Amino acid sequence: MYRELTNIPPVTSEVITVTPATYARAAMSRLAGRWWWVAVAPMALFAIASLWDAAYLFAAFIWLLMLLPPALMIAYYSYLLKPEAAAMSRPHRVTIEPEGKLTVNFEPSDDETATARPAINLPGSNLHSVIEKNDHIELNYRDSAVDLLIIPFSSLPAPMASHALAHLYSKSTSF
Repeated sequence: MYRELTNIPPVTSEVITVTPATYARAAMSRLAGRWWWVAVAPMALFAIASLWDAAYLFAAFIWLLMLLPPALMIAYYSYLLKPEAAAMSRPHRVTIEPEGKLTVNFEPSDDETATARPAINLPGSNLHSVIEKNDHIELNYRDSAVDLLIIPFSSLPAPMASHALAHLYSKSTSF
């Protein structure tokens, strides 16, 4: 049975300004969640081999020090240097419509050198996952203009926060 959520109105957030550090933390945890085994598997093999020869313990530390800087560079280049990632640190509003469709509208900037950004439409069908943290929601998208969108709970109107979550979960709500 499919539950329709058509009677819930769209929810528009207050002005959101996500710090680059928050965005970087979310991107790094996303990358670490996907590729953790690349670091752990060789380290485990080296740790087991160090039971017979202590030189493998030294090799484990070398592996870690050789792997960590390139992994951080890959995360930086794949998530944080995109123009969309830079745009997400600018003030914007998010409108969450029924069936999970989102529209990101950028606020006008006081800086006259900055160009006005057009609105970004994110269809609910491209929403991969919704991660609820203590103070914000992380939305992960596939094949969209934005890979990662962070919405602080404080930016949503207090009585409408649950409606916003209902919109996000509505595309896959089946009982």
